[in-house]
Amino acid sequence: APPAHRRVQLTSPSPPTVNKLAHANVQLHEEIARLQAQLADSSMKAALLAAKLQTSQAAVARSSSAAEMLRASLEVAQEDRAAMRLLLEAAQDQTRRQVLALQTRHEASLAALAGAHRHERRAVQLEA
Repeated sequence: APPAHRRVQLTSPSPPTVNKLAHANVQLHEEIARLQAQLADSSMKAALLAAKLQTSQAAVARSSSAAEMLRASLEVAQEDRAAMRLLLEAAQDQTRRQVLALQTRHEASLAALAGAHRHERRAVQLEA
């Protein structure tokens, strides 16, 4: 039958063991402090990167907005150009018609002058 109560006797650790444990404890605290400093540094860098990202995103949004405005302006300019081309073509057609009308009137005037001149020559010949 196993004994019902076991008696464990605690002994004090030896001084070299206590020194080793104390040294290990100091090293752990130093490592924790170093890691906390690294975490704080990393957090600060992450905050700076987040701010830079927001600035970049704002710049991209402004550029996108400016590009959209330029695109719209270009469309308006192209529409204006097309309208101006139509106006120019209409003006050219009207000018051609006016030139043709003037040429026709000029030719009619020349024909009338020539007819009047022939009539006048006949009249002079008849008088003679």
